Amino acid sequence: MKSYIIVILISALLISTLFFALPKTEVLMPFHEQRFDLNRKNEDYWKEEIILELNIEPKYKTLLEGKVNQAKNVLYKRLQKVGVEEIQIVNYEPTKEELENRIDIEEEAMLKKYLKIIVQTTKDQSLVNRLITSTGNVKIMEPKENLKELSDEDQFQLYMEENYEGTKWDRSKFRNILINDLMAGDGERSYFGVFKPSLGNKREFSKFLREREGEEIGVLMDSFVIPIQVTPEMPNLFAVGIGPDKNEAEVQNIILNTGVIPAKNISIFSSQQKEADIYEIDHIQVTLTILISIISILFFLYQREKDEKEKILQFAFSLLLIFSISLTILKIWQVPVDLFLLIPAGILGTIFVKKMYTCPTESRMILITSVIVSALMLIFGTGYIPILGNFILFIILISFLTEILTKIYFKHIKIINS
Repeated sequence: MKSYIIVILISALLISTLFFALPKTEVLMPFHEQRFDLNRKNEDYWKEEIILELNIEPKYKTLLEGKVNQAKNVLYKRLQKVGVEEIQIVNYEPTKEELENRIDIEEEAMLKKYLKIIVQTTKDQSLVNRLITSTGNVKIMEPKENLKELSDEDQFQLYMEENYEGTKWDRSKFRNILINDLMAGDGERSYFGVFKPSLGNKREFSKFLREREGEEIGVLMDSFVIPIQVTPEMPNLFAVGIGPDKNEAEVQNIILNTGVIPAKNISIFSSQQKEADIYEIDHIQVTLTILISIISILFFLYQREKDEKEKILQFAFSLLLIFSISLTILKIWQVPVDLFLLIPAGILGTIFVKKMYTCPTESRMILITSVIVSALMLIFGTGYIPILGNFILFIILISFLTEILTKIYFKHIKIINS
């Protein structure tokens, strides 16, 4: 009786997930008017060409080329960390027509360099713009005399950079800034940037804070000063409030820990929307083609390998489970997918499962290699490569699940037939 129940449950799992996995079958069973179709990313893509203006201090004139390259590396690292799919950053020289009416008297002494950034992504556009216009520098400032007596109407002056004097303590004097969820003064949870000075500056920084205990200082972040009162605990733990928003904390973590763009300030010189280059794929035709190909291969193997028919049947059953379960998960949880990446992931998954059944001695090495390659793709890959690495890891995980279910299924089939 137990064997019958197990066989029925696994068969029901295969049939139900296969129903969801096949294209357009979700319309046959509406659930509160929700359709479980693939959440394709095609419509979410946008593409923009941005000309970025870097205002670099004259003292870096002899190091200008190196500073521009540093800026490109930091920008690329930021966009990569947030998951922008396509990134192109190159030097740019504006034409005379573009430079007309762009003279800023206050910044005439600055060295101006330009970068052309082309991005194509599904990420939030305002987030991308913020990542490329933030210098990432942090400075600890001391208030000027005019801030000591402010009227209620002038409180906004507390946040203006011109009302503070700079100190030697900038981003270069600190190690990574840790973004932690801590208890705020009002009893609520909030995110803080915890500043840890480099080992050579730790004692001097603690002395700097102790000398200003009870006084106000400012922390300059992207032309915006955060006023802070120095407390007795600060020499041991200097933390700057970022707020309760988790997304904001993640953005600040990227900006503060991917390097500093060596510019006094950054602005968008011009921007132009472009038509996104979408890899159009008819997923219905692709799905049917893959199914027909798999069935043809299985039929060929079944006819050829006389002594391995049971393993081939297990391989076929496992492959159907992988196909149906993975697509069902993507549909029900509405995971955004690039359809063109599903094809190589599916091919690699098929090869992996086939090796598990036809060459079990090699499957462990293939598994280890696949996991290592996928991990390297996730850690060091750019653009679409980390996404493909995620798909491959997902397929490996599902393949192990289906292998267990397949072995259980065929074991109890034998018990029923015996």
